[in-house]
Amino acid sequence: MTGSSYRTSDNRWILLAFVEEAKNFPVFAEAIKRKDLLADPRFADGKARHANASALVDELDRQFAEQPLAYWKNLLDGARLPYGIVQIPEEIVKDPQLIANKIIVPLADGSGRYTVDSPFTLAQQPKVAPGSAPELGEHSEQVLQELGYDPKQIEALRSGGVVPEHRKQESAAV
Repeated sequence: MTGSSYRTSDNRWILLAFVEEAKNFPVFAEAIKRKDLLADPRFADGKARHANASALVDELDRQFAEQPLAYWKNLLDGARLPYGIVQIPEEIVKDPQLIANKIIVPLADGSGRYTVDSPFTLAQQPKVAPGSAPELGEHSEQVLQELGYDPKQIEALRSGGVVPEHRKQESAAV
């Protein structure tokens, strides 16, 4: 067991990766007021905790389910223990590291929505800002023209119901 995730009472997830470490486990057990874990031979050291990982996870699942995320963040911060939080979308688009490193970027359309930026760059080519995905049928005519269809054939496809008329949809901001 190198790390585990635990659901809090407010249905958020916290990640712990130090449970097998000799220096952090006693601090953790004391911080969560579970000194009994230190006396339990199944959890006496990293090797024992690894061998009995399922039982330890069961114990900690129950413990973390008793309190909300804010409680656990405060407790783990106070004990100076490392942990991670599974962010929700509203937190991801405001994450200062993701924004500073241009991992999360605003769409070029000015909608106020965000997306994950492409990790690829090409030498001597400027990076293109991401835009919104096309609406259903938005480029049908253009694609059909590129495939060699003339306007009369495209209209026949439309009137036959093969190609729907493009109607702009209102999209929800993320």
